[in-house]
Amino acid sequence: MMQRREFIKTVGGIICTSVSGCALPVLRQESNILIKPTENRRVYIYHGTWDMQWELQFPESVWSRDGVFMAWPKLKPEWKRLSEHSWGYQWRPTPGYIAEQENFDRRDPEGNPIKRTYLLGLVVQPQIETLDNGLALKINLRNESDTDFTDVRSEGGCFAARSEPFQGHDEVARSFIMQGGKMVSMKQLHRTKTIRCIYRAKYSEYDESWLSAYEWFWGRSSAKIDTPVIVGAVSSSGSKAVVLGWEHSTSGYQNADEHHCLHSQPTFGNINANTASTRRGYILFGNKLDDLARDLRERIT
Repeated sequence: MMQRREFIKTVGGIICTSVSGCALPVLRQESNILIKPTENRRVYIYHGTWDMQWELQFPESVWSRDGVFMAWPKLKPEWKRLSEHSWGYQWRPTPGYIAEQENFDRRDPEGNPIKRTYLLGLVVQPQIETLDNGLALKINLRNESDTDFTDVRSEGGCFAARSEPFQGHDEVARSFIMQGGKMVSMKQLHRTKTIRCIYRAKYSEYDESWLSAYEWFWGRSSAKIDTPVIVGAVSSSGSKAVVLGWEHSTSGYQNADEHHCLHSQPTFGNINANTASTRRGYILFGNKLDDLARDLRERIT
Protein backbone atom coordinates (compact mmCIF):
# COMPACT_ATOMS: atom_id res chain seq x y z
CA MET A 1 0.00 0.00 0.00
CA MET A 2 1.35 3.42 -0.95
CA GLN A 3 1.92 5.68 2.04
CA ARG A 4 1.22 9.43 1.96
CA ARG A 5 4.90 10.35 1.71
CA GLU A 6 5.38 7.85 -1.16
CA PHE A 7 2.38 9.31 -2.99
CA ILE A 8 3.94 12.78 -2.75
CA LYS A 9 7.43 11.47 -3.52
CA THR A 10 6.27 10.24 -6.94
CA VAL A 11 6.43 13.87 -8.05
CA GLY A 12 9.15 15.00 -5.68
CA GLY A 13 6.65 16.79 -3.43
CA ILE A 14 6.20 19.50 -6.08
CA ILE A 15 2.90 21.17 -6.85
CA CYS A 16 2.98 22.09 -10.53
CA THR A 17 1.11 24.69 -12.54
CA SER A 18 0.56 22.40 -15.53
CA VAL A 19 0.92 18.73 -16.39
CA SER A 20 3.44 19.49 -19.13
CA GLY A 21 5.86 20.73 -16.46
CA CYS A 22 5.19 17.86 -14.06
CA ALA A 23 3.50 14.70 -15.25
CA LEU A 24 1.80 13.86 -11.96
CA PRO A 25 1.00 17.00 -9.93
CA VAL A 26 -0.17 16.80 -6.32
CA LEU A 27 -2.81 19.05 -4.78
CA ARG A 28 -3.30 20.20 -1.22
CA GLN A 29 -0.48 18.36 0.52
CA GLU A 30 -1.75 19.45 3.95
CA SER A 31 -5.18 17.92 3.29
CA ASN A 32 -6.48 14.46 4.02
CA ILE A 33 -7.35 14.08 0.31
CA LEU A 34 -4.55 14.23 -2.26
CA ILE A 35 -4.99 14.10 -6.02
CA LYS A 36 -2.65 13.73 -9.00
CA PRO A 37 -4.04 14.66 -12.42
CA THR A 38 -2.10 12.75 -15.07
CA GLU A 39 -1.25 13.41 -18.70
CA ASN A 40 -4.43 11.60 -19.69
CA ARG A 41 -7.83 12.04 -18.06
CA ARG A 42 -7.06 9.89 -15.04
CA VAL A 43 -6.85 11.55 -11.64
CA TYR A 44 -5.18 9.53 -8.88
CA ILE A 45 -6.91 10.03 -5.53
CA TYR A 46 -5.32 9.23 -2.17
CA HIS A 47 -7.16 9.21 1.16
CA GLY A 48 -4.47 9.92 3.74
CA THR A 49 -6.26 8.77 6.89
CA TRP A 50 -7.40 5.51 5.31
CA ASP A 51 -4.22 4.99 3.26
CA MET A 52 -6.36 4.03 0.27
CA GLN A 53 -6.45 4.95 -3.41
CA TRP A 54 -8.94 5.47 -6.23
CA GLU A 55 -8.75 6.62 -9.85
CA LEU A 56 -11.17 8.90 -11.68
CA GLN A 57 -11.15 8.99 -15.47
CA PHE A 58 -12.74 12.40 -15.79
CA PRO A 59 -14.89 12.27 -17.76
CA GLU A 60 -14.80 9.02 -19.69
CA SER A 61 -17.28 9.95 -22.41
CA VAL A 62 -19.60 12.70 -23.68
CA TRP A 63 -22.32 12.07 -26.27
CA SER A 64 -25.77 13.10 -27.48
CA ARG A 65 -28.60 11.82 -29.67
CA ASP A 66 -26.66 13.35 -32.55
CA GLY A 67 -23.35 11.57 -31.98
CA VAL A 68 -20.25 11.19 -29.81
CA PHE A 69 -17.85 13.98 -28.80
CA MET A 70 -15.52 12.16 -26.37
CA ALA A 71 -14.99 8.39 -26.09
CA TRP A 72 -13.19 6.23 -23.55
CA PRO A 73 -9.88 5.51 -25.42
CA LYS A 74 -7.02 7.63 -24.16
CA LEU A 75 -6.57 11.29 -24.94
CA LYS A 76 -4.13 13.80 -23.47
CA PRO A 77 -5.73 17.04 -22.27
CA GLU A 78 -3.59 19.80 -20.81
CA TRP A 79 -4.47 20.07 -17.13
CA LYS A 80 -4.10 23.54 -15.61
CA ARG A 81 -4.04 24.61 -11.99
CA LEU A 82 -7.06 26.87 -11.39
CA SER A 83 -6.62 27.64 -7.69
CA GLU A 84 -4.79 26.34 -4.64
CA HIS A 85 -7.06 23.30 -4.49
CA SER A 86 -8.52 22.89 -7.97
CA TRP A 87 -7.46 21.79 -11.45
CA GLY A 88 -9.16 21.61 -14.80
CA TYR A 89 -8.66 21.36 -18.53
CA GLN A 90 -10.31 22.42 -21.75
CA TRP A 91 -10.61 19.95 -24.59
CA ARG A 92 -12.45 19.77 -27.91
CA PRO A 93 -12.65 16.99 -30.52
CA THR A 94 -10.59 17.60 -33.65
CA PRO A 95 -10.66 15.98 -37.11
CA GLY A 96 -7.52 14.07 -36.09
CA TYR A 97 -9.18 12.76 -32.93
CA ILE A 98 -12.26 11.68 -34.87
CA ALA A 99 -10.12 9.88 -37.46
CA GLU A 100 -8.31 8.03 -34.66
CA GLN A 101 -11.60 6.99 -33.04
CA GLU A 102 -13.08 5.83 -36.32
CA ASN A 103 -10.05 3.58 -36.81
CA PHE A 104 -10.44 2.07 -33.34
CA ASP A 105 -11.76 -1.48 -33.69
CA ARG A 106 -14.89 -1.84 -31.52
CA ARG A 107 -16.83 -5.10 -31.80
CA ASP A 108 -19.70 -6.75 -29.97
CA PRO A 109 -19.44 -10.35 -28.64
CA GLU A 110 -20.52 -11.71 -32.04
CA GLY A 111 -17.65 -9.87 -33.73
CA ASN A 112 -19.84 -7.26 -35.39
CA PRO A 113 -18.28 -3.78 -35.71
CA ILE A 114 -19.77 -1.11 -33.46
CA LYS A 115 -20.20 2.05 -35.50
CA ARG A 116 -20.43 5.53 -34.01
CA THR A 117 -20.98 8.99 -35.41
CA TYR A 118 -18.40 11.47 -34.11
CA LEU A 119 -19.01 15.20 -33.97
CA LEU A 120 -17.04 18.43 -33.74
CA GLY A 121 -18.15 21.60 -32.02
CA LEU A 122 -18.39 20.84 -28.30
CA VAL A 123 -15.84 22.15 -25.80
CA VAL A 124 -15.46 19.96 -22.70
CA GLN A 125 -14.28 21.76 -19.54
CA PRO A 126 -13.96 19.52 -16.45
CA GLN A 127 -12.82 20.80 -13.04
CA ILE A 128 -11.93 18.95 -9.84
CA GLU A 129 -11.41 20.46 -6.39
CA THR A 130 -10.30 18.79 -3.15
CA LEU A 131 -12.52 19.12 -0.08
CA ASP A 132 -11.85 18.10 3.51
CA ASN A 133 -13.92 14.92 3.04
CA GLY A 134 -13.93 14.42 -0.71
CA LEU A 135 -13.96 16.04 -4.12
CA ALA A 136 -16.13 18.63 -5.86
CA LEU A 137 -16.58 17.96 -9.58
CA LYS A 138 -17.82 20.17 -12.39
CA ILE A 139 -18.27 19.66 -16.13
CA ASN A 140 -19.05 22.60 -18.40
CA LEU A 141 -20.02 21.80 -22.00
CA ARG A 142 -19.94 24.67 -24.48
CA ASN A 143 -21.39 24.41 -27.97
CA GLU A 144 -19.11 26.51 -30.18
CA SER A 145 -20.82 25.38 -33.40
CA ASP A 146 -23.82 26.69 -35.32
CA THR A 147 -25.68 23.40 -34.75
CA ASP A 148 -27.92 22.50 -31.81
CA PHE A 149 -26.99 19.33 -29.90
CA THR A 150 -29.86 17.24 -28.52
CA ASP A 151 -30.00 15.49 -25.13
CA VAL A 152 -26.31 15.74 -24.25
CA ARG A 153 -24.92 13.38 -21.60
CA SER A 154 -21.73 12.30 -19.86
CA GLU A 155 -21.13 9.24 -17.72
CA GLY A 156 -19.65 11.63 -15.15
CA GLY A 157 -16.27 9.95 -14.74
CA CYS A 158 -15.18 6.36 -14.10
CA PHE A 159 -14.56 6.22 -10.33
CA ALA A 160 -12.48 3.08 -9.70
CA ALA A 161 -11.31 1.60 -6.39
CA ARG A 162 -7.62 0.73 -6.28
CA SER A 163 -7.32 -0.53 -2.69
CA GLU A 164 -8.19 -4.04 -1.55
CA PRO A 165 -10.89 -3.16 1.06
CA PHE A 166 -13.10 -1.78 -1.75
CA GLN A 167 -12.30 -4.53 -4.28
CA GLY A 168 -13.86 -7.99 -4.40
CA HIS A 169 -15.28 -9.47 -1.18
CA ASP A 170 -18.82 -9.74 -2.59
CA GLU A 171 -18.44 -6.35 -4.27
CA VAL A 172 -21.97 -6.23 -5.69
CA ALA A 173 -23.46 -6.64 -2.21
CA ARG A 174 -21.23 -3.81 -0.96
CA SER A 175 -22.30 -1.49 -3.80
CA PHE A 176 -25.38 0.67 -3.30
CA ILE A 177 -27.77 2.96 -5.14
CA MET A 178 -30.42 5.30 -3.75
CA GLN A 179 -33.96 3.95 -4.01
CA GLY A 180 -36.93 5.43 -2.15
CA GLY A 181 -34.64 7.82 -0.28
CA LYS A 182 -32.44 5.00 1.07
CA MET A 183 -29.21 3.40 -0.06
CA VAL A 184 -30.04 -0.16 -1.19
CA SER A 185 -27.52 -2.92 -1.84
CA MET A 186 -27.34 -3.74 -5.54
CA LYS A 187 -27.40 -7.42 -4.64
CA GLN A 188 -31.05 -6.93 -3.65
CA LEU A 189 -31.96 -5.40 -7.02
CA HIS A 190 -32.73 -7.08 -10.33
CA ARG A 191 -29.96 -7.07 -12.94
CA THR A 192 -29.38 -9.09 -16.08
CA LYS A 193 -25.58 -9.17 -15.69
CA THR A 194 -24.17 -10.62 -12.48
CA ILE A 195 -20.95 -8.65 -12.44
CA ARG A 196 -22.13 -5.25 -13.67
CA CYS A 197 -25.21 -3.17 -14.42
CA ILE A 198 -26.50 0.17 -15.60
CA TYR A 199 -29.55 1.36 -13.67
CA ARG A 200 -31.86 3.82 -15.45
CA ALA A 201 -34.53 5.99 -13.84
CA LYS A 202 -36.52 5.80 -17.09
CA TYR A 203 -36.90 2.15 -18.05
CA SER A 204 -37.89 3.08 -21.62
CA GLU A 205 -34.34 4.34 -22.21
CA TYR A 206 -33.06 0.77 -22.29
CA ASP A 207 -34.81 0.39 -25.64
CA GLU A 208 -33.59 3.62 -27.24
CA SER A 209 -31.00 2.71 -29.87
CA TRP A 210 -28.65 5.61 -29.14
CA LEU A 211 -28.41 4.49 -25.49
CA SER A 212 -28.59 0.70 -25.79
CA ALA A 213 -25.61 -0.10 -28.03
CA TYR A 214 -23.65 -1.58 -25.12
CA GLU A 215 -26.44 -3.45 -23.34
CA TRP A 216 -24.63 -6.68 -24.20
CA PHE A 217 -21.92 -5.44 -21.82
CA TRP A 218 -23.81 -3.48 -19.13
CA GLY A 219 -27.13 -5.29 -19.08
CA ARG A 220 -30.21 -3.66 -17.53
CA SER A 221 -32.31 -3.59 -14.37
CA SER A 222 -36.02 -3.30 -13.63
CA ALA A 223 -35.28 -1.51 -10.34
CA LYS A 224 -36.82 1.93 -9.88
CA ILE A 225 -34.10 4.32 -8.72
CA ASP A 226 -34.16 7.87 -7.40
CA THR A 227 -32.96 10.93 -9.26
CA PRO A 228 -30.52 12.52 -9.04
CA VAL A 229 -28.71 9.19 -8.98
CA ILE A 230 -26.47 8.49 -5.99
CA VAL A 231 -24.25 5.41 -5.97
CA GLY A 232 -21.87 4.26 -3.26
CA ALA A 233 -19.89 1.46 -1.69
CA VAL A 234 -18.74 0.28 1.72
CA SER A 235 -15.43 -1.38 2.55
CA SER A 236 -15.21 -5.10 3.26
CA SER A 237 -15.17 -4.34 6.99
CA GLY A 238 -18.17 -2.03 6.69
CA SER A 239 -16.30 0.73 8.54
CA LYS A 240 -15.65 3.00 5.55
CA ALA A 241 -17.93 4.36 2.83
CA VAL A 242 -17.88 6.47 -0.32
CA VAL A 243 -20.68 8.02 -2.37
CA LEU A 244 -20.79 9.61 -5.83
CA GLY A 245 -23.51 11.67 -7.45
CA TRP A 246 -24.24 14.40 -10.00
CA GLU A 247 -27.05 16.89 -10.27
CA HIS A 248 -29.48 16.10 -13.11
CA SER A 249 -28.25 12.49 -13.19
CA THR A 250 -30.66 9.84 -14.47
CA SER A 251 -28.51 6.67 -14.62
CA GLY A 252 -25.96 4.91 -12.44
CA TYR A 253 -23.40 2.24 -13.28
CA GLN A 254 -21.53 -0.37 -11.24
CA ASN A 255 -18.86 -2.76 -12.50
CA ALA A 256 -17.24 -5.42 -10.31
CA ASP A 257 -14.69 -6.69 -12.84
CA GLU A 258 -11.08 -5.52 -12.74
CA HIS A 259 -12.29 -1.91 -13.00
CA HIS A 260 -14.14 -1.93 -9.63
CA CYS A 261 -15.93 1.24 -10.70
CA LEU A 262 -19.00 3.39 -10.05
CA HIS A 263 -20.62 6.05 -12.26
CA SER A 264 -23.39 8.62 -11.87
CA GLN A 265 -24.47 9.96 -15.27
CA PRO A 266 -25.39 13.67 -15.52
CA THR A 267 -27.66 14.88 -18.30
CA PHE A 268 -27.13 18.33 -19.83
CA GLY A 269 -30.32 18.68 -21.87
CA ASN A 270 -30.23 20.31 -25.28
CA ILE A 271 -27.23 22.57 -25.82
CA ASN A 272 -28.11 25.01 -28.55
CA ALA A 273 -25.59 26.68 -30.83
CA ASN A 274 -23.23 29.05 -29.01
CA THR A 275 -24.60 28.20 -25.55
CA ALA A 276 -23.29 26.13 -22.64
CA SER A 277 -24.52 23.84 -19.87
CA THR A 278 -22.85 23.04 -16.53
CA ARG A 279 -23.36 20.21 -14.04
CA ARG A 280 -21.85 19.65 -10.59
CA GLY A 281 -21.13 16.48 -8.71
CA TYR A 282 -19.36 15.20 -5.60
CA ILE A 283 -17.39 12.27 -4.27
CA LEU A 284 -17.64 12.05 -0.48
CA PHE A 285 -15.76 9.80 1.94
CA GLY A 286 -16.85 8.89 5.47
CA ASN A 287 -17.78 6.17 7.90
CA LYS A 288 -21.56 5.97 7.47
CA LEU A 289 -23.00 5.38 4.02
CA ASP A 290 -26.49 6.70 4.77
CA ASP A 291 -25.19 9.94 6.30
CA LEU A 292 -22.95 10.54 3.29
CA ALA A 293 -25.81 9.88 0.89
CA ARG A 294 -28.10 12.36 2.67
CA ASP A 295 -25.35 14.98 2.62
CA LEU A 296 -24.75 14.39 -1.08
CA ARG A 297 -28.45 14.51 -1.93
CA GLU A 298 -28.74 17.94 -0.31
CA ARG A 299 -25.79 19.19 -2.37
CA ILE A 300 -27.09 18.04 -5.76
CA THR A 301 -30.87 18.35 -5.44
